Amino acid sequence: MEGENGDEKLKILYDMLILLVFKKEPELLRSLSSNKIEHSLPVISKQTVLKTSEDAASVLNKLFNWKLAIATQGKLIAVLQENILEIRSSRDEFATPFCKINLEKDLVPELRKISWSPDSNMIAVCYSNGNISAYNIRGVNIFNIICREDDPQPINMFFMDIRTQSTQSSYELIVLYKSGLLKSYKVASDVYEEYHKFQFPVMYPVTDIDFHPAHKVFYVSYAVNYTGKDQSCSNVGLSVWRMLSDYPYYKLSIPEKILNTSVGYFKYVMSMFSKTNDNYIYRTRVSPKGTKLACLHTCGSVSIWSLPSLIFMKKHLLANPPYDINWWDEEHLAMCSHDKYLTIHHFETFVNYLGYKGELLEGVVALPSPKQENCLLILEHNYEFIKRGGEDESVLEEFHYKGNLVWKLYNALKMASLSMFDLGSAPKKKKNRVVKSTYRLLGVQSITPEELLTRKINKEEYEEALVLAKTYGMDADRVYQRQWRYTPVSSHSIQNYLNKITKRLWVLHECCERVPESLKAAKELIEFGLQATNINAVINQDTSLSMEADDYDGQDNIEVCLKKLNNTQLTPEQMELIEMRKQLLHLSDKLFTYQMIIGGPGVAEEAYEKDKYDKFRLQSVLKSAEEYAQFSNAKAVQHILTYHGQQVLPYWLHLLDNFPEICDPQVYKNLLPECSVDGIPHIREQKKIRDKDWCERNWGLFTEETEISAKPVTEYTKQNIMEWYEKRAKAIVERSGLIEVGIEFVKLAMNKNISGLEPLQADLLTLESIVYSYEDELSYMSLEQLQKIEPAKQMILLTSKKETAFLTDLTKKIIPYLSRMEQLHGTEHKSQLVLNYFRQLSVDSIVYVHLFCKHFNWKLLVRDANELSSLVIESVFACRNNEQDQYEKINQTVTLVTGLNISVDVLSRLKHLDAVLACSNILQRYNIDHTWEYIYRNKNNTDIARDILSQVVQSIERNMSPFNIQFVHNLLEDLRLVQTSF
Repeated sequence: MEGENGDEKLKILYDMLILLVFKKEPELLRSLSSNKIEHSLPVISKQTVLKTSEDAASVLNKLFNWKLAIATQGKLIAVLQENILEIRSSRDEFATPFCKINLEKDLVPELRKISWSPDSNMIAVCYSNGNISAYNIRGVNIFNIICREDDPQPINMFFMDIRTQSTQSSYELIVLYKSGLLKSYKVASDVYEEYHKFQFPVMYPVTDIDFHPAHKVFYVSYAVNYTGKDQSCSNVGLSVWRMLSDYPYYKLSIPEKILNTSVGYFKYVMSMFSKTNDNYIYRTRVSPKGTKLACLHTCGSVSIWSLPSLIFMKKHLLANPPYDINWWDEEHLAMCSHDKYLTIHHFETFVNYLGYKGELLEGVVALPSPKQENCLLILEHNYEFIKRGGEDESVLEEFHYKGNLVWKLYNALKMASLSMFDLGSAPKKKKNRVVKSTYRLLGVQSITPEELLTRKINKEEYEEALVLAKTYGMDADRVYQRQWRYTPVSSHSIQNYLNKITKRLWVLHECCERVPESLKAAKELIEFGLQATNINAVINQDTSLSMEADDYDGQDNIEVCLKKLNNTQLTPEQMELIEMRKQLLHLSDKLFTYQMIIGGPGVAEEAYEKDKYDKFRLQSVLKSAEEYAQFSNAKAVQHILTYHGQQVLPYWLHLLDNFPEICDPQVYKNLLPECSVDGIPHIREQKKIRDKDWCERNWGLFTEETEISAKPVTEYTKQNIMEWYEKRAKAIVERSGLIEVGIEFVKLAMNKNISGLEPLQADLLTLESIVYSYEDELSYMSLEQLQKIEPAKQMILLTSKKETAFLTDLTKKIIPYLSRMEQLHGTEHKSQLVLNYFRQLSVDSIVYVHLFCKHFNWKLLVRDANELSSLVIESVFACRNNEQDQYEKINQTVTLVTGLNISVDVLSRLKHLDAVLACSNILQRYNIDHTWEYIYRNKNNTDIARDILSQVVQSIERNMSPFNIQFVHNLLEDLRLVQTSF
């Protein structure tokens, strides 16, 4: 905060600190007849005569039941509450008490006094009955002094250095009572000793006493009613008493004689009803260096006296009469007035240095000590009355303290006068009220302009901060920068805060780095940054921001300005402005793309999310496209490819690889590469967000890091696109295990005229049939494993081993498979494949061939009966099972094909097959086991024939039975048949 006046060159800068807040529980406040109110307000009882000292004390106390004492240099404070004394330290800014002392409850707590010893090791408390208790800072009670005086009400109490040398005592404790009696005690860390008593020879009452160690004198004030113009100390009730080392201990120094002009009781009471008021001193304060004495008069004036000679200097009558004063420094006085304003005045001019009225506080305050360590500590008391049921809205006027100081005593004196003189009935006693009190420890701290500006900014007192910065020539940008950072971005904040900041580069960085809460604000912020980097700013090398209406040039002047720039060597500042403009243009493009991603202009304002936009703008468009692909957001990737193709298209295939393999290819089919019928790759459609800016035409586009490790594709060809499709399809099947997704992907590719994928498609269809046909390990077969298997074995894997399902598999699996093979390799390949298939299928059993010939439309697989007969012959020869049931199936099958329209050659082969079968059957009777194929392949081999006959003879010899003519006959017949087979 700042206090200043146009007529003064000097200014006081301060900050109001709230150090502590004490909230008391609501309590019942008794009516005016109670003891508490009698001492809180100037009320006269029937038994006692009102003394002027009572009036002054009442005005001064102001319901201050709590007291505050500040130790030397302000390191320690003591807060005297109702029945607790707290000691706090400045180390933690008085936040927590390090010592609490329980005290006796005082009936009149506002009359208590409290004081620190000079070394801050002892604290003394004087109660309203005159008793004194002393404690050290650890809370240990050192001593207690019992007061036995008839009128024990204390006026003041303080420590001072002992006036005579003593090894047993450290300080002298001075107590002044309202009767004018002064007591002195020699005190040490554990004991006390009464030193002397002294009765000031002045007319009752004494109002205050003060002391400064440099002078060794006391300054005493007493109630002298003087309204004249001669401002001598004797006339106004001031006196100086010099301290003596021996009896009588004090001697009047100034004036030579004290006049008998004290205030009489009747005159005092009548003055309250007259227009003239008494004028006497009730508060004195010596300046920190002891050069001046400030006196507070009951008429509301303040007089200044030069010390130590007590010469009158100035007197000021204030519009807002103060009720307490203290020194801010040697030249300035701090005052608190009855209307709750704190002011600071120069002792000569009395100009208020805290503004027109000063600092408005919440309650009444006390100023217990001058400013120490650049901080004036004050205790504030704020109270309010709580309305109870049945009460009206009126509040006790006695407690509002409106008007001047004399008016405040009016109602109390009226009641007292009526009671004393029996002038009729007193006003009806009002109901007891409930009062809620709050005490606050405040600190008025003197600071530098820079510190004050920082604090005002931190407290968000921006208007005062701007005035302060302007007054002291400080940087007002700090205020606008703080307002800008703590205010949502809008047209208002841009124009009222950002536009007023003079540092252009700082503003531009904010335009680039700040993320607004709305889409509209984001656009306005970027547009503002572009205006701040117009070509005129670059030419003029402006580092300060001055957004005039004509600063932003149109297209007409750009070419002229560019010629100027091209003909000069650009400075680092100019290059920085150009780079900032390029970055802003890049952010503008990104914002447009983000708007399209979240739905376009119609819904973008509601769909805008600050955090998501912030992430989008910070990372490269390629990285954003990669992440959108990973979340299957094909629409977002499409917009990025459309509006940022120059950066993204070289990584087109890489982005497509980032779509999850489980994602349906239909989701991103519009992003897939496409070729014409002739195999020429289509070029993706590109759209311009805007035309190139003047800075981009001459100094290039803004570049951002790629952030990915993939290699860019410089040119898309039919071959590399086909290879990518093949690689992607395999990855889909391998990583997801969803063969149908891979098949769908390949179909999309083929629909986009991508050739060369037919073998892959065939393999995928075959794999799908195999995997979904089994529940064993074959259900986990991979594409790579399938491609390593020859086609005939693939067909066997497609065929069920169950005879009942064989014919169905032929229809649903084998025929489609052969159709794919025929398309890939031709008809001859198909015929050979069918032959190999049945040969391998018949190794263990001929039953599948038998079923094929008997129950299946064989023309779907073979071309004619000859080919079918050859297939049967080859299948029989491939069979390794020569059990008897196989002979039967073969005979039945051969019979079936023999009845078909076959050629002579094929028929001859079938007959020879019969001979081979018969031979094999004969050899088995002699325990000679050879396959049909072995017999057929070696029919012309005489060595093999001789060996077989030799085996027959050996078998006869081993198993020869008794001679039987029939046996011989059968043997000769068998040998003949075997011979015909070779």
